[in-house]
Amino acid sequence: KFHFREACRQAALPSCRCANVHQKDELLVALEKEWRYPLILKPARGAGSYYCRKVETKDELLEIFDALNERFRGEKKTPEDDVSAGWILEEWFSGLEVDVDGWAKDGEVEWILVSDNKPVLSHAC
Repeated sequence: KFHFREACRQAALPSCRCANVHQKDELLVALEKEWRYPLILKPARGAGSYYCRKVETKDELLEIFDALNERFRGEKKTPEDDVSAGWILEEWFSGLEVDVDGWAKDGEVEWILVSDNKPVLSHAC
């Protein structure tokens, strides 16, 4: 997720501000920069929309980070690679959401499907 945002930024494509953090001290360093709230906090790898939260303030973010980090790291079903990838903090943006599925063989796209993901509930990520 973070690498995708970085690739967009390097290609001069629109992308929201984001940071990859693993511990609260890294989160605090990231928050030294000016952020436009609301923000999204979500696992950097895997987990679908589990553990994904929209926060409206810095205080809410700091409170939810501790709780989510403890639960995510304590979840026995979560692969270690997902846990070690940390968290993505990113600015909220609204718009249409689509799913892009497909596969490539020998570096060539063989099949691709773009489908409407339907509107997201306002309280969800």
